[in-house]
Amino acid sequence: MEIPVGLKTEKEIKLENGKIKISPDTFGVKVKLTAKQDGSTLELNAVDEKGNTAEIKKPIEVQIAFDGEVKNPDNVTAVLINEDGTEESVGGVYDEATKTIKFLTNKCGKFVVKEGSKEFKDTSDVEWAKSAIESMTVKGIIKGKTESEFVPSDNITRAEFAALVSRMLKLNENSNGDIPFADVDKDEWYYDSVSAVYQSGLINGKSDTSFDPKGNITREEMIKIIGNILKNKSYDNKDEKALDRFEDKDSIASWAKDSAAIAVQNGVVGGFDGNFMPKKNVTRAETAVMLYRLYELIMR
Repeated sequence: MEIPVGLKTEKEIKLENGKIKISPDTFGVKVKLTAKQDGSTLELNAVDEKGNTAEIKKPIEVQIAFDGEVKNPDNVTAVLINEDGTEESVGGVYDEATKTIKFLTNKCGKFVVKEGSKEFKDTSDVEWAKSAIESMTVKGIIKGKTESEFVPSDNITRAEFAALVSRMLKLNENSNGDIPFADVDKDEWYYDSVSAVYQSGLINGKSDTSFDPKGNITREEMIKIIGNILKNKSYDNKDEKALDRFEDKDSIASWAKDSAAIAVQNGVVGGFDGNFMPKKNVTRAETAVMLYRLYELIMR
């Protein structure tokens, strides 16, 4: 199938057992897209008019059937099989009712669906977060500090959270877009992630010229980004009365209140014994839980 330049609306392509959705900004050039499905295996390829692999500028949404035995639906993920045989989890959300998985990809290639598992030896003290940590790790969205340790009580930095968001949403990290932050060096591992999330309008700096990449991210900062993601997915029905349950609601920064209300209304974030604690640094365990809830919501 040929995808023309200047696609005006979202295009849906039906598969034998599933579908693909392409946005107007997915490619930016005329491409020939081929999709071959064999059960829960999908081979996806896109080439431009010169026969070169086309760059995916906005993620492709894929939904395919998976009728394999499932023990834990939260741990079902799409996996990209690279040309050298290595595997790369790309995530997705499995629907038990329809026996399908929906995932995003910014790469072409061969995809299979698997149920994974991952346990860390240091998550027994955060039982409330354990399943979210395992699910988001299996899906390749969050990683342990080592192969066996997650270190759930460590804080998340602003750069680390930008990387998680970029990975979850499959943002284009090859855009080479300029960013105004003097403290985000192009040689740093997080530059492309920060750039991608900033270019997508999801994150701002601490000031016009400072991002503070190594600073710990606070709850209100994280929830502002989560709110922006929800708004982009049409979850924009804010009701600030949703914050009335928190005794410290007045300490939430004005720039974060809309996002906080949306996130609370949609069950992405809760509180601590009746308080919102907007200035509190966010731990890795808390981050995994919030991203798990967010991902489940926006991918349904």
